[in-house]
This record gives sequence, C-alpha cells and structure tokens, in this order.
Amino acid sequence: MMRVAAARGKDVAIVFANAMSGELGAWDLVVGNFGDRNDLDLWYKGGSLIERVAAVNNNTIVVIHSVGPVIMNWVSHPNITGLVYAGAPGEQTGPSIVDVLYGDYNPQGRLPFAVGKSEADYNTNILYNSLPNPTISYTEKLLLDYKYMASAGVTPLFDFGYGLTYGGKFDYSGLSIASTSTGVTVTFKVANLGTQKATEIAQLYLGFPASAGEPPKNLRGFEEVPLAVGASSTVTLKLSALELSVWDTPSQSWKRPTGTFTVYVGSSHSDIRLQGTF
Repeated sequence: MMRVAAARGKDVAIVFANAMSGELGAWDLVVGNFGDRNDLDLWYKGGSLIERVAAVNNNTIVVIHSVGPVIMNWVSHPNITGLVYAGAPGEQTGPSIVDVLYGDYNPQGRLPFAVGKSEADYNTNILYNSLPNPTISYTEKLLLDYKYMASAGVTPLFDFGYGLTYGGKFDYSGLSIASTSTGVTVTFKVANLGTQKATEIAQLYLGFPASAGEPPKNLRGFEEVPLAVGASSTVTLKLSALELSVWDTPSQSWKRPTGTFTVYVGSSHSDIRLQGTF
C-alpha cells in the first residue's frame, strides 16, 4: 500500500512490472515459475499494482519488462497515459527508458508478436510439465501468434509490428510490383507528414494463393525509414524465389504455388496502407 500511496497527487507515476523466464533455471522458483513462465500474467501481481496506482494518479506510465506478451487488460484505464514495452534490454534499461520518456530519443521499435486479450487468443497451450518428455502433435501447424489471430478473426490488443513514435505521421503511396528473373521487387514511397523527425518501420506482408494453405498475411520484409518533417523516401524490398515458395512434401522441395499473390504494405500487420497483386 505504501507504493500506491506514494503515487497519489504526483505529476506522474511510473510503474515497472515484469514477467521474465529462465531466471534461475533449476535452482529456484520465481513466484511459482520454474525457469520458463507458467502463464501470461505479470509477476508479483503486477497487473493489480498497475490498476491500484492508476486509481490514484491520472498520469500513470507503465513500463513492461518481459520476454514475450503479457495480459494487459488494465491498459484501457483512463489514467494510464503511456505504455512502454521494454523487453529485456539488460543493464542499460534505465538510461534508455529515461531517454525515451523525456523525448531525447524518438522510439521506433515494433512488436515482434501480437498482444492478445487472453491466453486463448494464441491457439496454443502452455506445457506445465515436461517430464517425462511429452509428445507434441503441432496441430496448430502454421497458425501461430498473429497468423492464427488473423485466420480466426481474433482482434489483438496490439498487433504484430505495432509501435509508436513522437510526432511522426507517415503517408504511403506509389506501390509498384515488378517480376524479375529472381523473384519480385516491391517499391513504394513513405513521407513524414508529422511534426517531428521520426523513423517509420515499413513492413511488407505476402498473401499466397488460396491453394497454398498459408496464413492470410506473412511478414516477408521490413525497412527502417528515417525521415525529417516533410521528407519522403522510396523504399525497395525484394522477394526471392524461396520467399514465394511453400514446402512440397511429396517432392521434398520448395515450390511456387500457382495463382494470384497479394502484396500488403503498411505500418503493422493490421495497419495496411497499400495493396497490390501479381
């Protein structure tokens, strides 16, 4: 309760919460977690702490240190004004977070996974007991993380590839798709219509012909695009023959499926700005 009381009436409250894994291996338990995580909850009742602080401070910023997604049902609280997913950055985590929060560094990171609303959004089960060695059938096949959510119509809390900058507002235009002797070349333009110099992470997703049995959209490339205010840049991303192929079990080889491919370009898996086919 003392931690919560300290946040009352202050200009800002910063809450640090974590959920790591493999901390002490076979030597110890961390709040019931033996090595890898048991679930997607924050350790030490971090979610409850965030809610209690936000209840008494109307400018609460949450910083998450975790090796993967965590349940963030508290994120819609009106007093939570900022969320930093910091991952596990090591000994420089403190200075780096200070630089971001004070605006000395304009963030450009993007989520390498989707953040679901619940564990069920991921279509996989946590293995709580690995002894004796289990038999795993991999019934989910290719439908993991954002690929499953897209195929099942599940809307994540934050989608794969999502991230924010300070003052950046990015416009996409001029999509061009050209076949080459080695694959396909995709070009487009990104412009910064915002108020600050910022870096966009332009992302390319590929949709295969239906006959291929692939997930709806598959990440095939991305590019950092640093832009001054009002500036624009042409981005070129290439798809190799292998990236246009799927594994054919009978022939034990990679084959390009016949049919129409769809190119999706945007700022995240669900924030698609340009689309074309070949």
